[in-house]
Amino acid sequence: MAQHPDFDIANGTGAAVRQDINDVLQAIVTQNSGTSEPASTFGYMIWVDTTNNIIKLRNGANNAWLDVGTTTGGALSVIDAVINSITVGRGAGDVATNTVVGNNALDANTTGASNTAIGDEALTTNTTGNSCVAVGSSALQNSNANNNTAVGHQAGEQISSGTSNIAVGTVALDSCTTGSNNVAIGQAALDDITTGGACTAVGYQALKSTTTGNQTAFGYQALRLNTSGSNNVAVGLQALNLNTTGSQNTSVAINRLTPIPLEATTLRLAMTHLELTPLADKTLLSALKLLIQIRRQTTTLLLVIRH
Repeated sequence: MAQHPDFDIANGTGAAVRQDINDVLQAIVTQNSGTSEPASTFGYMIWVDTTNNIIKLRNGANNAWLDVGTTTGGALSVIDAVINSITVGRGAGDVATNTVVGNNALDANTTGASNTAIGDEALTTNTTGNSCVAVGSSALQNSNANNNTAVGHQAGEQISSGTSNIAVGTVALDSCTTGSNNVAIGQAALDDITTGGACTAVGYQALKSTTTGNQTAFGYQALRLNTSGSNNVAVGLQALNLNTTGSQNTSVAINRLTPIPLEATTLRLAMTHLELTPLADKTLLSALKLLIQIRRQTTTLLLVIRH
């Protein structure tokens, strides 16, 4: 390691001039390496910063250093590229199996592997979490856990230690912190849940307000207002959307393009007994029987036919 104060060979005795030349050559062959930048800098000069193990190149205007690589244990590794303030590469920790595109994406990582972070501050808190996918600004922003997938602005934003969650849609599952095994697909799906787990919400605002686990909602605003009710199943447009605290309910809402007579809209189901007023639509009746077979283990099935 060597640096020269000015790269100027001063007049002097033969021995002094020779020493000055040798010092310049030593600085050149060691890439001006040192704990601080050289006293005199020139455009396109190379400096190996031994304090931070970074290889730096002086810009053409001679007013700033550009990071071009790192030296760790004597080995050269190319650092992430920064294009228009957007980082492209592996993120912090330089883990070979990580992929990063975005400002502050995966920028605190140490040993976490097999992660993909695309978007501003995606996975920005992660240090040791593995196998996570975050696509969208602030997606999985606070996560340091494993096996989480979030696609959309602020999707899964507050997940910290919860694992095996899937969030697809703007602010889907964005309040969840420690809950695990949740699936939220749709804008604001499972928006308010924090610690509950094993919920599945598919549709705009499906299970939006719920705070408890073990819920299933398929459809636009299905179980939207549910808060503390648990073990509910809602399928269809706004199915059980007014339920707040009720538990162990099952609702199937079917929207029809053609009117159905009111006298054909009443259905009562016990465990194995079905009572249905006359219904001419054989296709709908077949669908009802299929639903009944699927939900036979449920104590009560409430069927709502909207028309």
